[in-house]
Amino acid sequence: MKQYNHKETTILFINTLKALFINHMLGSATKSFSDIVMSREMIENAVRSGK
Repeated sequence: MKQYNHKETTILFINTLKALFINHMLGSATKSFSDIVMSREMIENAVRSGK
C-alpha cells in the first residue's frame, strides 16, 4: 500500500469535494506561500475535472 505525504493526502481529499466546499476551504486557508501554491494546484485540478 502506498504511503501518501501531507500534500498528496490533502489533494486527494480536496478532489472528493464539491465546488461549494472547495470555495469555502480555500477562502479560509492560511496564506503562507506554500498554501498559495497548493491552492493554485487544487484550483487547476478542479477546473480540469469540471468542478
